[in-house]
Parts: sequence; structure tokens; C-alpha cells
Amino acid sequence: MTGESIFRALPCDCCGSSRWEYKFSEGGFDLGRCAECGLHYIAQMPTQEGRMMEMEHRRFGANRRVIDAGLQRDEETRYRGRFQHYVELARRFAPPGKWLDVGCGTGTLIGLVEELDIDIEGIELTPDRREAARRLTGATIYDRPIEALDLAEESFAVVTLTNVFSHLVSPARTFSHIRRLLRMGGVLLLATSEIGPGVARHHDYSWYLGDHLYFLGDHTIERYADNLGFQLVYREKKWAPDLLYRRQRFLTKGGSALRNVIKGACVYTPGVLPLLRLYMLKVRNRKNPHYVSTLLLKKVPVRQPGQIREPARVKDGPVAGRIIETAGRAPKPDDAVRSKPNS
Repeated sequence: MTGESIFRALPCDCCGSSRWEYKFSEGGFDLGRCAECGLHYIAQMPTQEGRMMEMEHRRFGANRRVIDAGLQRDEETRYRGRFQHYVELARRFAPPGKWLDVGCGTGTLIGLVEELDIDIEGIELTPDRREAARRLTGATIYDRPIEALDLAEESFAVVTLTNVFSHLVSPARTFSHIRRLLRMGGVLLLATSEIGPGVARHHDYSWYLGDHLYFLGDHTIERYADNLGFQLVYREKKWAPDLLYRRQRFLTKGGSALRNVIKGACVYTPGVLPLLRLYMLKVRNRKNPHYVSTLLLKKVPVRQPGQIREPARVKDGPVAGRIIETAGRAPKPDDAVRSKPNS
């Protein structure tokens, strides 16, 4: 399929618009963009029940497998520093209280929070990852979606979703439940992708459509926040190609044995990875609008009609580096650091 989707997408989860514009197809799934708010999502959206079955069986779409707990743990360990950054960032903005990690994987973030003597619980729907998290942390790990749990209102100070947003069947519904669980002033930390309107199929070697259902647009999160009673207080963006074509990423194993072999050959064959990186960053992905973002949303009173919130102050940066936005407090000195990609 090259021209347009033959499927009719659902109305936008963020703004309700039916103006879904086809972008490209992969693996039998069609990705499009909401013309009103920029949310990107697939036309063939599963039900919540269907998604639960996929998680239980670790398969999605055209029989593609989700990586097992062992590989997941290896990846979390390799990126432990990134999880540490998430924890430190959330602590800067959050009030005291219990944390909840939604989609906790094998429990790396939970373990880091426990080291700080902070009470934390988790949610993990994939059975082998859930059992690993319970074994490795000792924390309470729930086996049902947040929408199905009978947790007390305003019982958490922080809720984290790292690499979870794109898997949600209805992000707005999940955000609403998270807001109910957060105390006033509590924070929601998201680590996910933000992509601009010019995104194309070749801007990532695989989008894992079918497993990934949604991608934020470049300003969609502000719309979600305004609709649901949050305020964006921090945004950190890193250019996705700069992260994708690094040695660390190529050493991370995925679900495809063939792709793992190819990545290993690129790393261990002298000169191959630097040349590939140079070509991908300077030529093929020169106009790639795909970013990997860390976002912090604070629970605030629901905006009344006509009320205007103070927008986030923007510290701009180069397209291939870090972009920081903060609101609600002055950024710390390290917020202004720019990191340019290695050539």
C-alpha cells in the first residue's frame, strides 16, 4: 500500500477530530496524523481486550513477538543511567509520597526508587516481566491495567510511564485514571516519542506498528494536558536518529535474530558503524522530525472556560541536540547543556 489507507481510523483520542491524514504503512498497519492536534495513530486500533491478549501471549500484529524478560532486563540494565535520570527528574518536581510505575518491565526503575527509601508499586501486563519484577524488587506488581485497579484516589505523588504511551489503547482514558490517583501537585513522567508532520516510513528502521499504536505530535501533549487537568512543566527532547545510530543502541538485542546479527556486524566490523551513522544523520535523516522526549506533567485544577495558563518557557537548541522546556520553576544550570551528535 503506497497511497492511502483503505481503513477508516477512529476519531482522535486527544481532540476528537475525525480528520485523520494517512502517512505510511508497515506490517499491515496504517499510520496517520490528526490534522487538528498532531497525534499520530494507527487505523487498525485494537480493543482493550485484544491488547490484553497480545500482552499475555507476547505477540502482536502479524504474529510479531515482544522480547522476553531476559532481553528486557538486559536492555534496562544497559540504560540504567537513563532510568536514574528519570527518577532524579521526577524527584525535583514531585511532592513527597508513594510512586507508581506503569509498565514497569523487570523493575529497574522500581529498584532505583526503593534505594531512596521511597514506597513504590508497579503495573506490568506481560507475565514473565511481571514475575521478574516481583522477584528482583519485592514490590507490589499489579497484573491488570490501571483502569481496572481499585486504587485509592490521590494516593500517589508520582506516576511514571517510560516507553508505555505508544502501547496504550486510549491514552486519554489512562491519563484520566492517573489524574484521579495523583495528589494535587503530583507529577506524571512520560518517556516517549514526539514526531512532526513531515515524518516518513524511512525515518526509523522499524516503527513496530501494531505494538506501537500512538505517537505524540510535536505539541500534542499540551493539548492532552489542557483537556485533562495537567500542566506541562518540563520537556527534554533528543533527536531520535542521534540515539538510534549509536554503539550502545546497536548492542541492544531485539526480537529479530537476523537484525541482531546485522547490528553486531556493524559494531564489530571496523569503520562500518561510523560511516553508517554519518550517512544516516547527515543524508537520509537530515529532515527527520522524530524526537525522543522526557515530559513532566503536574496535576493542577481543571482549567475553567476562559482561563489561560502560563505556557512553558522554551530554551531552544539545535535540531540534533537537546531541547529543554520548563515551567513552574527556574531551570537548573545543567538544563541548558546542549549535546550535539557525534559525527
